[in-house]
Amino acid sequence: MSGHTCLCQQLILVPGWGDFYIREYHVIQGFQPHPWEENRSLSHSYGYNWEESFDDRHVLDEGEALDLLLRVVANGGNLLLMVSPDGNGRIPPNQERRLRFLGGWLAKYGEAIYATRAVGLNRQPDWGYLTRSKNGDRLFCIVSHWPADSRLQVPVTAQVRGAHLLGGGGTPSVRTEANGIALDLAGIQPPNKNASVVVINIEGEINIVNATPVTPAVK
Repeated sequence: MSGHTCLCQQLILVPGWGDFYIREYHVIQGFQPHPWEENRSLSHSYGYNWEESFDDRHVLDEGEALDLLLRVVANGGNLLLMVSPDGNGRIPPNQERRLRFLGGWLAKYGEAIYATRAVGLNRQPDWGYLTRSKNGDRLFCIVSHWPADSRLQVPVTAQVRGAHLLGGGGTPSVRTEANGIALDLAGIQPPNKNASVVVINIEGEINIVNATPVTPAVK
């Protein structure tokens, strides 16, 4: 069932609505406890539109396309991202560039996306997005906004074994505090200008700091 019937950005499982939700061009914010999918094109149209093919204003830029992917995955969703080929099956060049950009990023940092799970945060950190490995032994901090004070606060607690940057570039110091896991990135430059990934190796249970239940805004 389409999420357009909801008056809010956050969806919630409501009896009688079915068990799978699809949003179109309205990515939800925060973890959802039920299966959901964001369904959209790189452009404003589902089909081919010649004007969009030559005007980048009508197509997600590289940063927006990457943020879309990260936001959906971190909040537990599936992304169905479409392109708009012309009558000969050719993908518009501006959409092709976005796909190649996403492919390049995933080739380096796909470990933080493929086969991962949502941590269950109602709100993602200001610095970016957080995912975890399927077996729960790694946290992936996908840092879109590198902290000016070199301190990265992760709003979960767990038994920490160490941390490193995915793809190399430095080894941050890490410790667990009352309000979450603290990473010190002093002297480390972000390896990627769009989104870098810090991996935290952990053991045991992951506990969300100051967790609040997901509640519906409308019924």
